[in-house]
This record gives sequence, C-alpha cells and structure tokens, in this order.
Amino acid sequence: MQYVDLDIVLHAAAILAAVEEAGQNIGCEYEQSEGGLCGRPAAYLVPDATRAGGERREHDQRSRTQWYGRGA
Repeated sequence: MQYVDLDIVLHAAAILAAVEEAGQNIGCEYEQSEGGLCGRPAAYLVPDATRAGGERREHDQRSRTQWYGRGA
C-alpha cells in the first residue's frame, strides 16, 4: 500500500481547480528521450516523482509532484 500526504492531495486539487477555471488543462510532464515534455493532457499525479535516472544516476528525485498522461 502506498500512502499519499493529504497536503499533496489538497495542493493538486487547488491546481486542478485553478486550471479548470481558466479553461485549460494540465499537460503531461513525461520527459521524452529526444528532449522536451510530452504535453498531452495529464491523467495521473505522481506524488513523490521518484523515477529511474539516466547517466550514472540511480534515481532522479523531483522536488515537486509530477503530472503524467496515459501511455507516457
């Protein structure tokens, strides 16, 4: 079982509400191998954003949550 801090949930909800109110969407933040971000609409929130790193790094720890789309 994975636990998610409720502060992260509240923060994400506030972001979603503001973006929806502005008539926009949150883009997928998956970094593509050729560079740049995916940009498709996000479908998932990754609270700790820990992922396998490249170039001699075991993990790449982000200091914020990340938004990912389907198939990213």
